Amino acid sequence: MTVPMTAQALLTVEEWGLLPEDDARELVEGRLVEAEMGTFAHGYVVAELSALLREYFRPRGAWVVGDGVRLSIGERKGRVPDAAVFLERPSPRGVVQVPPAIVVEVLSEGAENHRRDRIAKLDEYAKRGIAQYWIVDPEDRTLEIFALRSGLYARVAAAETGALVVPDHEGLVVDVGALFAGLD
Repeated sequence: MTVPMTAQALLTVEEWGLLPEDDARELVEGRLVEAEMGTFAHGYVVAELSALLREYFRPRGAWVVGDGVRLSIGERKGRVPDAAVFLERPSPRGVVQVPPAIVVEVLSEGAENHRRDRIAKLDEYAKRGIAQYWIVDPEDRTLEIFALRSGLYARVAAAETGALVVPDHEGLVVDVGALFAGLD
């Protein structure tokens, strides 16, 4: 199916879902926005975290997905997180409507990317009801975990080295130093 792409046409999240799978753009206020181009460091950290999350959550009946899932944030807004954990299985096709329990964004280089992930997405994911938002910074080698508390995110854990115990998920620990060790 072809989606009309005139200069003035605003897309709905459903129309965004009809775009080809290899179209990695996000949907912001009905407009397609180019996604940041990942580096080796970005891809490495996404792969390492996805593996760790899969090891913890799969035995608990949850689903972990990496980059590429189109997540509905609103009628004219959709994001493509770097990784997400779903406690209930979403539809394997189209835009995912089920909010994940955890969304992970690995910061890409550039001030604009940092602002989008730290400000815009922080607000959007909170409004969508996503229980935890993880922000990983490969440059500063930090991991921050924000948890939804009374409709807003509060930073509940952060580390640049050592073992970070993940709140609300008993036994889930991230060795932050090891997460970035492959980048040395």
